Order: sequence, then structure tokens, then C-alpha cells
Amino acid sequence: MSQEWEPICSSLMSAPWFLPSHFSAITLGLAAYSTSGALYPLFLAAAGIVASIIGTFFVRGKEGGNPQKALNTGSYVAYAIVVVVSLILSKAMFGGFTEAVAIIFGLLVGFVIGQMTELYTSDKYKSVKRIAEQSETGAGTTIITGLAVGMRSTVIPILCICVGIFVSYAVAGLYGIALAAVGMLATTGST
Repeated sequence: MSQEWEPICSSLMSAPWFLPSHFSAITLGLAAYSTSGALYPLFLAAAGIVASIIGTFFVRGKEGGNPQKALNTGSYVAYAIVVVVSLILSKAMFGGFTEAVAIIFGLLVGFVIGQMTELYTSDKYKSVKRIAEQSETGAGTTIITGLAVGMRSTVIPILCICVGIFVSYAVAGLYGIALAAVGMLATTGST
């Protein structure tokens, strides 16, 4: 690597955690599809921000109601908006829907990861209740049970990420994998 690129590369690597996925999508898109491929992830990131803002208007809490259900409604609206925008942009920019499929699978994987996080961290579900029960017998069993639940909680997200990678690669190659990452992070503002 030449000396003049080192400051640029180091500043990109210290960027917020979601930017490298966008940089890779832009770079791969530029190489594979020229300008359309570079602009598509940018438009989707912008659509994700706008969709997250719109989704907040659908969050309605009720007295004595479940706040998680209200928050989920806003996320579902944001997901739906990004799906529609990705389909429209994919058809307009690429003449087909393969790139949108990669985005949608990224959204789906992000959704499943969010649901699994809720399942393994909410006090309404068995996992957390079991850890709490084990705390009555001592610190050692609490730590062992917590570690076991933590390890178990990673299985479904890892499998979903693998499926998302395979599907995204099958429909749009390496660019599809990068788009899936953009899709997964598109609605981060609403989750």
C-alpha cells in the first residue's frame, strides 16, 4: 500500500461500526454495476433512516400496555418501507429484483436476530427465568447457567447469518452479501 492511502484507510477503519458495510457495498457495486451499484446502497441507507423516522410515528403506547409491542410496531413499519423502497429502486436501477432480494434477506436476518435477543434477554421468557431460579442456589450455578444460555442464544442468529450469506451470494454474488449487510443495518435507527 502506498503512503498516501494509509491515512485514508486508517480513518475509514475507525469510522462507526456500520460504515464499513456501506463502504464495501459501494465499492463492490461500483466495480460490478458502475454508478447504479454505488448509489443503490446509499439510497437504501437513506431510505432506512427515513423509514426509521416514519416508524416512530406508529409507536403508540397504551396505559398499562406492553411497551415492547408498541416499539415493535414502529420497527415493522420501517421494515415494510425499506422492503418497498428496495424493490422499487432495484427495478429502476438494475431492471430486476435480485439486489432487492439480498436486501430483504438482510432485513429478515436482522429481524430474527432482534427477536432472538428479545427471547433470551426478556424476563418474560424461560431463559431469563431459569437463570434467576439458579441464582437461589449460589453464584456458581448462576454463572454456569448464564454461560449456557448465552451460548445457546447464538445458535439461531449464526444459522440465520449463514443462510443470509448463502442466499445473498446466490442471487447477487459478493455484492449481494454486502447488500444484505446494508439491509441488516438499514433500520438500526428504529430497533
